[in-house]
Amino acid sequence: MLIKFIILIGIIILRGFICRRSGDRREAPGFIMFLICTGYLAVLLAITLCGRAPLSSPSLIAVPLKSYQVILSVRWYGAGEYIALYSVGNVLLFIPPGMIVANIFGRKHSFWLAIFIGFALSLAIEITQYLSILGTFEVDDLIHNIWGTVIGYSVARLLKEKEKTARRKFFLCLPMLFYIALLFSVCIIPIMKDVSNLIIY
Repeated sequence: MLIKFIILIGIIILRGFICRRSGDRREAPGFIMFLICTGYLAVLLAITLCGRAPLSSPSLIAVPLKSYQVILSVRWYGAGEYIALYSVGNVLLFIPPGMIVANIFGRKHSFWLAIFIGFALSLAIEITQYLSILGTFEVDDLIHNIWGTVIGYSVARLLKEKEKTARRKFFLCLPMLFYIALLFSVCIIPIMKDVSNLIIY
């Protein structure tokens, strides 16, 4: 599957080279965005589906925010640290779709479009992982992916809009600040437990 993605990207780059040599500059902005989207999808599918060992049976975790419950109940150095980094990775992985939607479409309705695209893309990956037994269908992954899309959209708007009031800046930074606060408040408890145990022993 990864070889197919590499071939596809090669074909797209070749097409862009031909357009450039022919002097057709009208397609340049659209082509660049198309190249970015295609490259992102290739990387996304390579990370989430390619090179994974199949599980013994389909796996489903339908409890929302289950990962945070687990972080609070295990030691930080080891399981807790890994789960936290995995959650952050799921958020970071879906920042690009939000930024792409914010740059392509106007301000009107594009926020909800970004959420829909993030949800649909994440759901498609989770269903594929579940049916192919290449991963676990996790509701937390959906939540983190959608939240990453919202953060990406907000960051792109923050960079794109020239005239912004302090209230508008705070509103655009709110999704990222909320996630950082949530992650910190959840992770600090097992970290303090491990530190206290080290001091005691």
